[in-house]
Order: sequence, then C-alpha cells, then structure tokens
Amino acid sequence: MATSKSFDFSVTTNEIIELAYKIVNALPEGQVLTNEQFDTGKKMLNMMVKSWRSRNILLWQTDHITVPLTASSIILGSDGVDYECIKNHTAMSDNKPITGSQWVSFWKKLNTTNGSTWVSDASYTSVCNPILDSNIIDIEDGIVRLISSETNNKMTKIPRSEYINRFDSNSTSQPNQYYFKKEQTPSVFLNPYPDSAINYVVEFSAYRYPEDFDGGDDNPDFLIEWNEAMVFGLAERLAFQNGIFGSDLKDIQQRASRSLDEAQQNDHETGSIFIRPRPGR
Repeated sequence: MATSKSFDFSVTTNEIIELAYKIVNALPEGQVLTNEQFDTGKKMLNMMVKSWRSRNILLWQTDHITVPLTASSIILGSDGVDYECIKNHTAMSDNKPITGSQWVSFWKKLNTTNGSTWVSDASYTSVCNPILDSNIIDIEDGIVRLISSETNNKMTKIPRSEYINRFDSNSTSQPNQYYFKKEQTPSVFLNPYPDSAINYVVEFSAYRYPEDFDGGDDNPDFLIEWNEAMVFGLAERLAFQNGIFGSDLKDIQQRASRSLDEAQQNDHETGSIFIRPRPGR
C-alpha cells in the first residue's frame, strides 16, 4: 500500500479563516471570501488565541537561545570619576549619578576617569542585564560558556528576592546565577556581575509565545493538534454575525469546546503545550 511519506501537513491563516466561514455557511462552494472577511477573521483569530492565556492555556514553542553580552555603559560623574551602569534604563534626573535620588540602583562607582558625558533621555545598558525578545514567557537551563576554553558551566535560576539580597552585589566574576524578570520587555539579570562582555557566551532554553497571524500564508508556530481548536473556536465567534443561533449555534459551541479540551490534553514526551511557567522561580 502506498503512503505519502509526508509529515508536513499544516494550515495557513487564510485556510483557517476559510474553514471557519464554511462551518457557519458563509462561504458557498466555488466562492471566495472578501478582503474584509479575511481581515475580520484574522483579527478575531488573533484575539481568540491571546484570550486563551486568561484561561491558563499557554501555547508555546521552545527554543535554544544565545543571549549576547554587551559592555556596560560608562559615564563620567560630576565628581570627575567614572560610573558603570548596573541596570538597563533611560537616563532621567532621579537616576543620574551622584545627584539623582535613585542613582545607586543604576550605577556603581569606578576608579577610572575617562567615561562619556551623561545625557538625559539616553539609553544606558549593563553587561549583567541582557534584554530578551518580547515574546519570551520564561527561560530555563541557563549555561555560561567560557570562550577561551569552550567549557560550559551551569547557572542556577534564583528568585527576585534572592537576587536583590545577594551578599556582594558589586562582585565581578563568571556568572553562576540568573534571575528572570517577566515584563513587557523581559530581561535577565546575571550574578555575579560578568567581569567581561567578550569572554562569555550565555545560553538558555526559552519558552516563547506564538507569533501573531499577520499574513494570509502564515502557519501557526505551535503543534498541529491545535488546528481544529482554532477553526471551530473562530467559527463560534463568527456564528453570531452570520445569523447562526439556536441548536446550530449550540452544536458549533460544543464542537469548539471539545476541540479545545482535546488540544489541551495533548501531552507527550516531545513536549507539552499546556504549561504554567513560574517566572522568577
């Protein structure tokens, strides 16, 4: 018996939208959707996938990422001594070295005298505070590799309280701990403070939110077990505006609910797509 020898089945954004419109009888055979219908379907599809997060349904993909280290910004203080940035920030009066009320949370004093002039509204960065992509939910399995010897050393993930209360916040060495801060632009803080931006490579396993459905040819970047849940979920949302009520609407709602439940229950050795990250732990 002949088989396809193919394992790459997927659906595009437009195909998901077309299937959903067919379920609500809004796309007769031989006809095509209007640009307005595609646009409506795309918006509702994106809103639906993002709304699943409020139900603790976290679609994700795993990735192995390398986080580049960048040398810290160094500025010359009004006392004629250099100050090194220890936390990424935008320069404002309250974090200006010496005179700012919060400056000690953003700068540490050095023994050199050749830094740049401090500029208001400038972006200052720290080698210990690399920025991550905005769609990262959490990171695990941090390692730091010493380039000169190509040796890998595991880092320990610590919570915010432990990072803030670390014994010597100004010590410099090869990092062996990290704290993940989840916010609109997530970041990671390394401890001890890296003694070099070029001697180390830092790597993590990252959990990412799926990318948005922007183009009609985009494919979902999570497991195909969720394709049916997306189609029937979108159909449920399109039903009202296409005159589907009563028992017909109930049938679609039940199918959407069952498809979502089945997708959530998918859990196997190659990775679960239903997780509850605990950032900062």
